Amino acid sequence: MRFRWKLLILLLSISIIPIMVLRTFGVGTIRRLGDELGRAAVVSRLAQGEKSLRLLVDSYSRELDSVGGHLVMAVKLQAMEVNRVLGGEYDTPSEIILPEHFDREETLPLDAFHSSTHFRRQDTGYLEFLQVAYSNPVFAAAPGYPREDFHEHVAALAVVTPVYRSIAESLAGVVSWHFTALDNGLLSAYPAHGGLPEDLDPRKEPWFRPDAEKEEWTMPYMDPVTGQMVITISMPVKGAGGVRGSTALVVPISSILDLNFLGRNITPRTQPFVGYIPSDGGEREIRIVASREYADGTGLDGREWVGERVLASSDRRELAAMMDDMEMGKRNIRKMPFEGRQSIWVYGKANPVNLILITPLDEVISSAMGVRDRINTLVDRMISFTGMLMLGLLMLVVFLAFSFSKRVTRHLSALAEGANRLGSGDFDARVDIGTSDEFGDLGRVFNSLVPRLREHSRLRRSMDLAREVQQRLLPSGNPRVEGADIAGTGIYCDETGGDYYDFIDFDENGKIGVIVGDVSGHGVSSALLMATARALLRQCPCLPGENAEIISHVNRELSKDVKDSGNFITLFYAVLDLHKRTVNWIRAGHDPAICYYPDGDRFRELKGKGVPLGVLADVPYEEHTKEILPGEIIVIGTDGIWEARNREGAMFGKEPLRRIIRAGARGSAQGILKTAVSELESFVTPVGFQDDVTLVVIKIGEPRKNPV
Repeated sequence: MRFRWKLLILLLSISIIPIMVLRTFGVGTIRRLGDELGRAAVVSRLAQGEKSLRLLVDSYSRELDSVGGHLVMAVKLQAMEVNRVLGGEYDTPSEIILPEHFDREETLPLDAFHSSTHFRRQDTGYLEFLQVAYSNPVFAAAPGYPREDFHEHVAALAVVTPVYRSIAESLAGVVSWHFTALDNGLLSAYPAHGGLPEDLDPRKEPWFRPDAEKEEWTMPYMDPVTGQMVITISMPVKGAGGVRGSTALVVPISSILDLNFLGRNITPRTQPFVGYIPSDGGEREIRIVASREYADGTGLDGREWVGERVLASSDRRELAAMMDDMEMGKRNIRKMPFEGRQSIWVYGKANPVNLILITPLDEVISSAMGVRDRINTLVDRMISFTGMLMLGLLMLVVFLAFSFSKRVTRHLSALAEGANRLGSGDFDARVDIGTSDEFGDLGRVFNSLVPRLREHSRLRRSMDLAREVQQRLLPSGNPRVEGADIAGTGIYCDETGGDYYDFIDFDENGKIGVIVGDVSGHGVSSALLMATARALLRQCPCLPGENAEIISHVNRELSKDVKDSGNFITLFYAVLDLHKRTVNWIRAGHDPAICYYPDGDRFRELKGKGVPLGVLADVPYEEHTKEILPGEIIVIGTDGIWEARNREGAMFGKEPLRRIIRAGARGSAQGILKTAVSELESFVTPVGFQDDVTLVVIKIGEPRKNPV
């Protein structure tokens, strides 16, 4: 039997049976039935209200989690750049901006302007828009800062400006300040601005955590410059020479919590709050940092809210259970009093704060109470007129039930047909349900999902094609060279990656080139840059001049493509001459190759100076030469090997790799390669690889004997 007829029978049964019971068992039975229907309506409405509120909190929390994910990626990129520049030698910038430059008009930076996203509420209630400059960061130092280090550290941190600017553009309206502070008291803030307290010591700020192992969020606090409530995500940084510190992104709560959006999707009596449980060792409570009255962001004033407004209920047990859920990051729903009225509390984690919706219980079930009253009224009328209208009412019920069942099943059939078309691959499938009820909502959701599924399918096919093309750019197998055993492999953490290795045939007997490169980042952009570098490096055998001159030529050409993008490639270029028994190599910012001599059980690194390709266009490179010995093993890899982390966050390191080389010295190069990859995969399980991995193993054989 089709659902349409089942629904019709059900509706008829629900309609006719009460009439028969009324006539058979009397007025008392009918009234009891009315009460039961009323209670059922209350329960149903309550469940529906709770479901709607939970869905709203879940959806909004997931949206905030997505924003948090972008912020985590941004602070990691910022920390990576700070780590790179710390300890390096750079020229002091021509313009060093200090906080006091914003105090007078004649000392303002040339690009300073009043920013609409950086403001402070005055005591009069008006907004004061702050002057900022995006050309360079502002530098400040804590009392007692060693002035002899000022220009060295300022020169290094000024190099981070392009990364600051890139993140600020991609997260416009979300991040207000970019901070980097060193353990000696130096602070770099971007965009440049004034208003910093004269006695500011960045080492005492809540985001300064140089001993942290990964990114960390702070609890909400008041920004001393804007007076707004903010949260901060920071990461530790460490450079050469023991310099340590923290780099951070400052995020106003008003930029990520759109309470106006919530206000448009809830009833007027539902109160939205944003709060957190402080970890300062004080009384365990829920402190509010935003509510409907302060939804525009300008009222998120820390002096008025933090420590003064607490979310409370007379049911302490339920409130304590709710705080347990919040501390564990659980989304849940509870019933307890609020401001003297029994209410429904729906809450969810929006790292590092919590979104809370509180609705009076009588508001949720008010419509159901009206339904119950109407049922009682209809019962009274039914008792008075049932005898006279029995036949007419029965006919009307049959007609209405048939019409309603036809209308309901028509929408269901349309949705089913659309789903079948979509399942068969028809992305032009649409459903036309022109109602404003739940069926209309389902139809609109279905129609909005189809283009997204089409785009997802297209992107997936594109990524598969990109992966296939890139795999074809890598060597299809290991080279066969008399006098050496060579094996290499590459593993990408995404569909495409930025690691690269290759073997160059010089058309000279006994001579082969080995290349290992690592493009900054990974993904599609890194893969495209890798393909460009490969094309340039493949020309090496055809270019005149020494190897160092050829690599300099490649660097100049590559610098034109990556200019102002911040991208670069580290490279290790080696040429084996198995006749002369030598190896020549050039390092362009890449980790040194590892050499192992089994006869003396000793290791050596093939070092050398050289900046990564694409950083500076006109920079010379140095070529180094050494003798190769029978049995010697040369291993070239990327930092994705020794910087791979397990579930505890510990890195794989170079020592396990040396142990693998020593243990496999009597075997083949492929055996060493296979063992290293196997142990590395076991180490990162179950978190998986977070960066691309490339490894080339070269084992030198005995020299060829000249024929007699």
